Amino acid sequence: MFNLGILALKSSDPAGAYMWFFLSKEWKPDEKSPTKMLGKLRLIKMRSEKLMNYVGSMLSKDEILERKTLAKECVRKKYRGC
Repeated sequence: MFNLGILALKSSDPAGAYMWFFLSKEWKPDEKSPTKMLGKLRLIKMRSEKLMNYVGSMLSKDEILERKTLAKECVRKKYRGC
């Protein structure tokens, strides 16, 4: 998800980047995730939040709300069509 945010940012799609950084920040690992991955996950979540705030400064409040809604819809649909 973080990499999709980077890709969207490089493609001049700040709204799309915001959505993917939001999803990356909110993602929770399952109990099967290896313990060694948790440190990397914390780092990715920190970077996602920083980039989400940076990109969010380029968007209106309505755009941010729309992207958060779309992100939650993506989770509900298990990322199909996102």
